[in-house]
Amino acid sequence: MFSSLKIALSMRVVDAHGYEEYRDALAQDWFNLFNEWEITPICIPNVIKNIEPLVSMADMVILTGGDDIALDFNNNIINNIEKHKKQRDIQEYRIIDACIKNNIPVLGVCRGMQLINYRFGGTLRALDPQKHVCKEHKINIIEGDFIKKRISVNSYHNNGVFMDTLGKDLKILAVSEDSSIEAISHTKYPILGIMWHPERSVPFSKEDKEMLLNFIQNSLGEEND
Repeated sequence: MFSSLKIALSMRVVDAHGYEEYRDALAQDWFNLFNEWEITPICIPNVIKNIEPLVSMADMVILTGGDDIALDFNNNIINNIEKHKKQRDIQEYRIIDACIKNNIPVLGVCRGMQLINYRFGGTLRALDPQKHVCKEHKINIIEGDFIKKRISVNSYHNNGVFMDTLGKDLKILAVSEDSSIEAISHTKYPILGIMWHPERSVPFSKEDKEMLLNFIQNSLGEEND
């Protein structure tokens, strides 16, 4: 289906039990869809400083979910978490900048959307865990042609974006029933952020596949066989 498409993915930094060195890690969930659509994955390490040549190999980048954000775009400490996890924040800001420079589409998933919001000057606010740390909840679609008829999504986050914490030049695409923002796009760049995890639905839902297909095709400006 997308046999020529290459998608790069960011990774967590983990402290593996029984080993001294830190490791970059990525859940296998995304690769199930990549296998189905014949997409070639590129995994982006967190310690490579000259990230642009690697990012430039990709047709699209996914900022994957998992872990709280430690640093904002100006390196101010947001959460006092393990020092090694800050590597990921620094790297993902580099990734976004490299994608902007090279006009490469970016999809931010959960934490990825939050980091996009920080990149453009926004902040986060704590959410009610009873409403958001759960398997499924309702959202309202503002942009009618965004994901079409989607009314419920999964939810695994403690912090969210609101109207008064939204970054510059970011457009709201979907909101939750508590007014937290569930999807955003950038008004100038091919950047999309969503707060739910399509990859954690097994199999991928029809609506999530449609959303991903639309973003890929609209961002790349061409159909894939």
